[in-house]
Amino acid sequence: EKILTEEDYQRIEEKRLEWLMQSKQQRKGGKRQKSPEREQGGEILNPASIEHIAKHKKQTKEERIETVKEGRSQKKYGFKKAKMSEYASTNNAAKRKNKNFMMVVHKRSVRERGKKSFVEKQRELKKRLVKGNKK
Repeated sequence: EKILTEEDYQRIEEKRLEWLMQSKQQRKGGKRQKSPEREQGGEILNPASIEHIAKHKKQTKEERIETVKEGRSQKKYGFKKAKMSEYASTNNAAKRKNKNFMMVVHKRSVRERGKKSFVEKQRELKKRLVKGNKK
């Protein structure tokens, strides 16, 4: 919130050096003396007030869940698998799709599949779609 000036940095450095010069007993919580700056009414910059600005305060579980829900959009992604009914079985083409590739790799149709040109693949796809729509 406050932009630090060169004087502020000097005051911070002076306070840090003072702290380093104190003994451990004094650092741990001995009586503190009033600084001359405070007596004169000068403003002392507290280094703790400018450190960890970006750090979030600890949230409870409910607060974390609430922030997650705020960030989510209402749109659902993905698709539902369309199936005729629960009891419908799969056809042979669907079974072939799931078959282990190493069992099928030696078949002629599989070997030729990679050699087909783009136009041939397009024609076959079109035939399949037309055939599927007729049913």
